[in-house]
Amino acid sequence: MLKYIKKLVLASVISVLALTLKAQQPVTLKQFLSKVDQNAPALITDSSAIGIRRAQATETRNNWLPNFKLNYQADIGTSNNVTAPYFGFGIIPSSSGGIHATNVTTALSTNVGIAALDWELYNFGAYRAENKLAQSAVRVEQSNFAQSKYQLEAYAISSYLRLLSLQGYLSIQYRNIRRNQEILRSISSLTKSGVRPGVDTSIAKAELSKARLNYIELNNQVKQLQLQLSSISGLPYQNIVPDTTIEAQLMSLPMRQFTTDTTNHPLIGYYQSIYQNSKQREDLVKKQYNPKILLEAAAWGRGSSIDPSGNFNS
Repeated sequence: MLKYIKKLVLASVISVLALTLKAQQPVTLKQFLSKVDQNAPALITDSSAIGIRRAQATETRNNWLPNFKLNYQADIGTSNNVTAPYFGFGIIPSSSGGIHATNVTTALSTNVGIAALDWELYNFGAYRAENKLAQSAVRVEQSNFAQSKYQLEAYAISSYLRLLSLQGYLSIQYRNIRRNQEILRSISSLTKSGVRPGVDTSIAKAELSKARLNYIELNNQVKQLQLQLSSISGLPYQNIVPDTTIEAQLMSLPMRQFTTDTTNHPLIGYYQSIYQNSKQREDLVKKQYNPKILLEAAAWGRGSSIDPSGNFNS
């Protein structure tokens, strides 16, 4: 009785799986590739890298703008022989004024305000080389994105077709189980009536068990492949059911000779972009040895608690 219940439960599970497989809406290869292009983590990462390179190229274009610096400083301390104390931070100019003959320990205050302009007007092609290198880096990332997309789509197509074949094998194995069940039922009836020996029943049971194990193994492979495809497409793995009509479409295509495209292949384009980037970097290194024409200007004002006659706390 227990064996009969187990067989009934297993048969029910297989039937439910088969019915569920038929009831699910199939996903066409075009729809699946569209989801891969939108949701694949690797492509999202490479797309973000392109945005980063573009931002860096924009920053490089703005390098020709002048640098304008503002600085203000207020100090308090002793003069230590020098009229008015200060700290030399960055663009702070040198101290001016006479030097006392003796140290003065009287506390005094001072302040300094500075506006400075620094502009590299012309550097004989270095700016142009920097911009070309930045644009070349953008093209490298774009080529990397293209070859990643190509490889991922190739993997997705291969896995989709493999899933299609596994689904076909699964359907065949399900029919094989049903066939072995009918054979076992027929042999069991003949054995009970004494027409066939009991060993035939054991052989039929073994074949049925083998068919069930094969079905379970194929179903596990299908689930594993669905999970792998789900990780790159963002679709729930239960919804990744291949469209069986693609077989007829592929078989209806005319046979033709395919030629290898060595010009527009994404992988070749990626390495070509790396080569061009290296050449642009070499050109920039050469241009950095060229002379530069600079424009520099500064205005500053300074005050302290010492009057022009050297009196403190004025």
